[in-house]
Amino acid sequence: MLSVFVINGGLMVYMFTTLTLGVALITYLNTRLSNMVIRKLFHVLALALFYPGILHNVRPCLLTFPQSKLIVFAFNSITVLLLHLELARYFLRDEVPVVKRAFDGYFKAFCDERERSPQAFIVTHVLLLMG
Repeated sequence: MLSVFVINGGLMVYMFTTLTLGVALITYLNTRLSNMVIRKLFHVLALALFYPGILHNVRPCLLTFPQSKLIVFAFNSITVLLLHLELARYFLRDEVPVVKRAFDGYFKAFCDERERSPQAFIVTHVLLLMG
């Protein structure tokens, strides 16, 4: 039982480190690369985040990928977090100027042209997460 905790703990540390460094790198490269390339980098980041956890749970004798509770938890947590951030950005941007400055610019920097209007509800981040 301890070995499962150590492996899952190691995966969580890997995911947190990869997410932190990946978002920092993509934010740094945002002004240097086209929007399409930046969006593809988010796909690569998602692959780098979740593929090791999925691979860890593959049993060599089976051709199926069993559901990993950690990976399912990670996907669900990030999806809920992104939706809550978007809801805060959408509904609080006029009432709380800090939300507009913090989230509006960052979310709109990575979205496509259809979601750049001021009243658009941005779902690009969740769609990029889903693949």
